[in-house]
Amino acid sequence: MAAQALVNVTRHGGLEVRYDLAKVTPGLTRILETYPDDSVTSEHLIITIEHCVGSVLTGNIGEDPIKTRILASIDMERTLKAVLRVLRNPGISFTLLAHASELLAHSTFKAAKECLAIPALIRFLVAGLRSMDWSHRCTALTGIIYLHARGSEVDSLIADPNKFSQAIQSGLPPHLSDLMAKYGPQHTTAYIRLKVQKDFQDAMMKARQDHDLFSLGVTLSQFIMLTDYSIIAGSFYFHEPDAGKWTADSGGLPFVMWTEALPYCAKALREKGELDKADILEIKYSFTKQQPERAGQLAKVALKRNSSVSYFHYAVSMNVDEVEGLRAAKKGLRCNDLTPFIRHQLLWRAVEHAAWIGQKHLADCGSETEARVWEEGIAFMLSALDDAKEYVETAPPDHTHRKDVLYWYIILTITVKGPEISPDLKELKVSLIDLILSRRLTHSWLEQGIFHQLKLTEEMARFFDSLNHPPPKTMIWHCVDNIRRFYSSGAAEWDSVIRLLDQQTTHPVPSKDKAADDLATWLENVHIEHGEHKMGSCDHGKPVRLSMDNVALYRCSWCSNPSAVLRKCSGCNSTR
Repeated sequence: MAAQALVNVTRHGGLEVRYDLAKVTPGLTRILETYPDDSVTSEHLIITIEHCVGSVLTGNIGEDPIKTRILASIDMERTLKAVLRVLRNPGISFTLLAHASELLAHSTFKAAKECLAIPALIRFLVAGLRSMDWSHRCTALTGIIYLHARGSEVDSLIADPNKFSQAIQSGLPPHLSDLMAKYGPQHTTAYIRLKVQKDFQDAMMKARQDHDLFSLGVTLSQFIMLTDYSIIAGSFYFHEPDAGKWTADSGGLPFVMWTEALPYCAKALREKGELDKADILEIKYSFTKQQPERAGQLAKVALKRNSSVSYFHYAVSMNVDEVEGLRAAKKGLRCNDLTPFIRHQLLWRAVEHAAWIGQKHLADCGSETEARVWEEGIAFMLSALDDAKEYVETAPPDHTHRKDVLYWYIILTITVKGPEISPDLKELKVSLIDLILSRRLTHSWLEQGIFHQLKLTEEMARFFDSLNHPPPKTMIWHCVDNIRRFYSSGAAEWDSVIRLLDQQTTHPVPSKDKAADDLATWLENVHIEHGEHKMGSCDHGKPVRLSMDNVALYRCSWCSNPSAVLRKCSGCNSTR
């Protein structure tokens, strides 16, 4: 009876009550450990712990000293182990399991260290990707991704030109060289980069002779559309015999370093009415200065004048705002001036933005009353997977972002298909002949499966950019690594439990055409509110987003008791 009372209090009492009761989690954990086979008591205690600790785990703990102190007082590893012990009992209820799975997934947000110390928890989350329910799969995916949020490395994406030159001079290993040859050497990123760099130096030498900044600007704007490495950070040098050294020289131009040519050329272009080319140069200049926000701002201004230039959309897509970035990437892909480089860059951005938005939508959507959010989330995930497929099929084997798109391709395929994927992941290891036949591709390396592609892509990135250093262990790298290591064992250990979770909660999935329509509507009319995820009244263990303005609508005007079936007074239309 006491445990049932705690459930009722934490369900209706609000955040302040939940915070207070979260402080006694150690006591609740001890009871859970003492009576793990008491199914009724265990259910009430796990619901209470999920309500209270879940409220502490979500949101920005680092900015909330109250949450920080509460979490520090809880032995999360001990609590999570106690919860997992109960999940192994036969005959557990759906309600217990739903709340437990929420708690385990959300614990990785702020207690990742404790979660990583429990292999069974990681296997449970990975097994959650085999659920029949989209929401459960995305909740599990969110938990897996955040396991390594703090310890992950950052991929700077800045290639060292010296390492690139050394790699080219040393020559590709035979199996990678064969890969490039089959794709078409003249279409690879390395070939285009080398050619543009040579042409760039020729253009600078010509500018030194004729001082024609307008012609130089036209040429540079063309190079920028071909490769990310279009502007060399070099200069003209002359030798001083007396000093015994080489000194940078402007050659009579208004700049010394070649990267500084961009604003001068942009000015010359603008004076003659070539506004689009001038904007491209100024945006690129901001990128060379590591100022992506300024580049995006310049691009937004340029788009107001001409929305048909793909490079402007690409610059906006590079911003961290996922909503704005996805719209820009999708619109850029519809432009007529696309080069292979810009197209693949936009596909990469579209995959990342849509994947992040989709998994957040579905992980947070716990009520079928949120049908719009639910259907949008599925549309995002399907769109991300479609763009990832297109990128994988068409991008050069040495494209800078290929490994990142392949990481997402693996994650999205498993998340979208769910239990259709075999425990041994054979669908990602065997031939992709159906993909090849559908596009009439002949690249033999696609026949090896996605995991083999990933291995080759990581080798390629290691060869060109890092002199055999391994790829950076980003959040997404860790996610794929955990899936590969624990998918089979997680299925063997937890599949029967996940099937129980599926029995009552499988949401209807809209058709692919419906999902495409939803995404098209969203792209034209984006209204997404950004805010902290708050745990409200539980819906089978799923969080429901409530605003305080709406809460009053579900309380009796006389006794304040919450109810979903209140009647409104037909006389005053306000009393309930």
